[in-house]
Amino acid sequence: MICIAQIVFFALLTPAASPYCGMMHARRDLISMKQILKMGFPMVIIGWLMYTVLGFPLSQILF
Repeated sequence: MICIAQIVFFALLTPAASPYCGMMHARRDLISMKQILKMGFPMVIIGWLMYTVLGFPLSQILF
């Protein structure tokens, strides 16, 4: 359950991910979809790698 909850927080590229992402996708005059994808994909990949290397083993030790 902890693994699923942590991975869900990396859903930055869809408007349904969180209220903040919904607001980000709704304001087309401030940020374009190209900028969202350009910054979102690296953040998701870096977060996923950090969770795989640090978060998952740590959750196995603690729980």
